[in-house]
Amino acid sequence: MKKFSVVLLGAAVAVSLAACGNSQEAAKTPASNTAPATEAATTAVPTADELLTKASEAAAKVKSYAADAVIKQDITVSVDGKEQKMQNENSTTMEVVQEPMSAHMNISTKVVQGGQNQEQKQELYITNDAVYLNANDTWQKAPESAKQQFVDLIKQQGTIKDTIERMKSMASDTKVTDEGDHYNLVATLTGDKVKEQAQKFLSGDAANAQMAEMMKQMNIHDMDVTYMIDKETSNLTGAAVKMTMDMDQQGQKMNLVMDMDSKYSKYNELDKIEVPADVVKSAK
Repeated sequence: MKKFSVVLLGAAVAVSLAACGNSQEAAKTPASNTAPATEAATTAVPTADELLTKASEAAAKVKSYAADAVIKQDITVSVDGKEQKMQNENSTTMEVVQEPMSAHMNISTKVVQGGQNQEQKQELYITNDAVYLNANDTWQKAPESAKQQFVDLIKQQGTIKDTIERMKSMASDTKVTDEGDHYNLVATLTGDKVKEQAQKFLSGDAANAQMAEMMKQMNIHDMDVTYMIDKETSNLTGAAVKMTMDMDQQGQKMNLVMDMDSKYSKYNELDKIEVPADVVKSAK
């Protein structure tokens, strides 16, 4: 069970980071279905290609942003006819400045298995100069070798524009609906297209060879992807991904249902992210 959960949690984190796209205003989250004016009801709904082209142009101007992502996993593993169930929930809040690269992240991981609940919280400051990690209420400065791994993880996720390109590859399978102050772009994939697109969404953690190898062995049944694009700014205000998959490895059968929901804000509002002086001073 542990073998599956560790790798799959890594895949889920990769999804949340890879999906960290762009947004301009936190108030414009994808919740309201009420059209602001009758003009919106009479205006023709743009195509997915048109919306994604505008979103790509807006993304090219993004220099900083904030994102909140929640990833839930329901995992069932069968060994010799006996089932083990586990639920993972990974919540991440992050602020990122792209140049010079810096990030501040808070990560909460909850695991429910066999009636037991475990929760771990971490806080990180990631810059080109140093990485500081708070786990168990103790700040530590990462060694140089580990520091580069954290920096690369952020950089490997690509730019905001790369995020839009992922959805562009699904444009032919995408439906657009008018949701008032934003458009919903919804792609539902099954069959041969699922695995190809799923690998693109999970490709952010390119260094994780174990995860990549497991992805090849997974039978991915379906994947639903929803992007929310603001009408006024053409910025991405939210993203949701749901995947259902299973695999059989060395006599273990595993079924996984994964839901990811992300919201984005503070675009180009952040000039820089600095590590607080008390963190630097207390770090071991």
